[in-house]
Amino acid sequence: MIDKNPFEKGTLASLFFKIDKFLNSPKVVMTKSIGSDAIKIFSIILVPLEIIFIILKLILEILYIATIGMIITMFIS
Repeated sequence: MIDKNPFEKGTLASLFFKIDKFLNSPKVVMTKSIGSDAIKIFSIILVPLEIIFIILKLILEILYIATIGMIITMFIS
């Protein structure tokens, strides 16, 4: 890895070199791996909750449709 910035100071290439050097530093790489592990664990926990909320939403929509149907039939009869 190049330690010294080969580009002229104040140029866009110099700025991108500094950003790239920072993003590829060992601390950032370690933080990325820890963060990705945490996101994987969090997604495993969220999948059952998503399924439960989808089922609850379906039940509420069915009740809403039934209520609207009952109101309409009440006015018709």
